[in-house]
Amino acid sequence: MSWSVSFAPADVYRFPVREPQNLWAEPVGIDGVNLHWTVQHQPAAGYQVWLNGQLKGASTSQVFPLRGLDQNASQAAEVRTVWQDGTVSEKKAELKFGLKQLLPAEVFVSDLDPLRITNGWRQPEMDRNFNGGGLMIGGRHFAKGIGMPTNSEVEF
Repeated sequence: MSWSVSFAPADVYRFPVREPQNLWAEPVGIDGVNLHWTVQHQPAAGYQVWLNGQLKGASTSQVFPLRGLDQNASQAAEVRTVWQDGTVSEKKAELKFGLKQLLPAEVFVSDLDPLRITNGWRQPEMDRNFNGGGLMIGGRHFAKGIGMPTNSEVEF
């Protein structure tokens, strides 16, 4: 008995890529959001993120940061799934939002991301109850604020 084995070229399997779902925006600071979405259990290489018709980047996780947004402008975000061979889902998750509607009426400075921190004799501390104190507003106690040691700077 003798055997002969040969292989013929085969087409690459194309997985039917599904779009992400449940796209939502979490406000960050005063000019940004983190986009979040869910996906079905499927292998994906990543996700393309678009804002107002322009590709902003890609992510391998289910979150993508967008910063420097105009508070008064309407935004249209889209997320598409990308398969390992580069195939992009036909359908997309879509979200229209206005940053102004997502932001709270008041924001503590300590809730913002600093642009720059210069340490003095120790690092500035955010939102810590200093010596049992804290911030009093209208008779209510808040452990919010920034503890600034000598020669420290925080730029927002």
